[in-house]
Amino acid sequence: MAQPSQTGAVGEVVFSIGRTQARMGTAETVGIKQGDQVFVNQTLSTSRGGHLHLRMSDGAFLSLRPDSVVTIAQYLVDVAVPSNNQIRLDVHKGSVRSVTGAAGQANKAGFRLNTPVAAIGIRGTDFTVFTDNQLSSVSVREGGVVVSPFTSACSRTALGACAGVQSVMLSAYNQQMVAEVVQQHASIIAKDEAQVVPDTINPAHPAEDKSLSNVQESSQNTGGDAAVKPSDTAGKSNGSTVASATTTKGTGTMESASGGVPTSTSTSKDAAAANTGSVAKTVTTTNGSTFTLVSSASTNSNSDAAVSVAPLTPITANVGPKASVTSELASRIIAENETGYTLKQIDTIANATVNPPTNTPPAVVDVKPTVPVATPEAQVFYWGRWNAYAENADQAILRDQVKNKQIFTNNSVHVLATTQKTQGVMPSPVLPATGNMEFVMDKGEAVVMVAEKVRAAEISNPKLAINFDTSRFNTSLDVNSTALTNGTAHLNAEGTLSRSSGLLASSVVGSNMNVSGALSSTGSQAGYVFEQPATGISGATSWQVQP
Repeated sequence: MAQPSQTGAVGEVVFSIGRTQARMGTAETVGIKQGDQVFVNQTLSTSRGGHLHLRMSDGAFLSLRPDSVVTIAQYLVDVAVPSNNQIRLDVHKGSVRSVTGAAGQANKAGFRLNTPVAAIGIRGTDFTVFTDNQLSSVSVREGGVVVSPFTSACSRTALGACAGVQSVMLSAYNQQMVAEVVQQHASIIAKDEAQVVPDTINPAHPAEDKSLSNVQESSQNTGGDAAVKPSDTAGKSNGSTVASATTTKGTGTMESASGGVPTSTSTSKDAAAANTGSVAKTVTTTNGSTFTLVSSASTNSNSDAAVSVAPLTPITANVGPKASVTSELASRIIAENETGYTLKQIDTIANATVNPPTNTPPAVVDVKPTVPVATPEAQVFYWGRWNAYAENADQAILRDQVKNKQIFTNNSVHVLATTQKTQGVMPSPVLPATGNMEFVMDKGEAVVMVAEKVRAAEISNPKLAINFDTSRFNTSLDVNSTALTNGTAHLNAEGTLSRSSGLLASSVVGSNMNVSGALSSTGSQAGYVFEQPATGISGATSWQVQP
């Protein structure tokens, strides 16, 4: 494996077909084939019909699809000090699939993939990007990416993900979404609404997955060291060296110091609870990711329906996990604790006291047939937090939050799951053709991230409306927290509704927060996660259609 001061190859071609070429700096362009080595400062290209697959020195995999051009700008791997690992790939045009290797996994803040219009940082990732000079589109298979347009705070020469209000995060849970950067704006949009979908506009060669499998098997057999073997093509290096570091994690240029974002493996043992009516449980997904699902406390552990609370001034009663209840219910709970009777027994005793039994025969009542009441749709959306930001791992869940539910979107802190997603696809909802629909929030949680620690926050004045004539939505809410400079922040967003999947995605124009969510298959429920990176606000909500 390459050392910090080593000169020589940083990768090897494991598959090539069609016309594939390499150029070192300004030197002459030459053909490149399977078995040839690749070097820092080398630009690789494929023609129409050409494919090029690379195994990098740390076990990473890179696939150039037809009509693509990539420069290996930096590839510094330091086994002894992983924080020195620095990798930068510049994709000039075309479609490229990148699967992170050991160096990128060990130092995600030291990895960057640039396109002409976007900076892409990773969270341990298998992703594909398509780009030209005006637009970049990213889809994710595993892990996640943070995508941002280039700005004064997001330099092309920096490493790691760029933070800020213009950055968006896309994870493998968002299989029906892409991250898109166009005209210096980044957004998360449904694939059926996107201008370009990377794997559709430029599909993989049938051998791509086999090449990846061989690379990963080779890395496992060498204990993660997929060192490139010397070959007779070493003369192509033209004296090239591994690029020297331009930035280091937490130091260096201003762009690098401000560009890092916390990864899902960071820890926050003293993370505060943002919603005292929530309980949490850490779970592990089938792909190995860990997160904690959170549910609001309920007095009925067998019910998935939202609890309707009368509009009275709530007080808090300590009954296991704290719950916000009406004063009448609180007094009954206190009576239960003091007398030892259940709430049902208390009601029976109270009724017997107020209305003692008599010998008067019961009156004859004319019973009329009742009109059947439609059964409300069971709860569809559930949210949780990434494991690093969970309140704690010991709280019990009142309802099974994992069975028959799949995560379909997320932000930096929260994940959102649904009971209706099957085989990675959201169902096509049955929605009104025209008209407006307003929703009321039935559950919500907000937090403020300060120095990678979770600070409590509350949501007030929530609003959500959907215009089915235009297939667009508007939403707003206030977040209140002592962790905010002014104590409160007003967040709003507008965006698109995908009629084929029910997915909701905010637009850059008219929004000061990022929103990603969905409608239920009947259109009677909604759920979304929201985030405002500039203030550190993150949250999740679920909604019911307004009666």
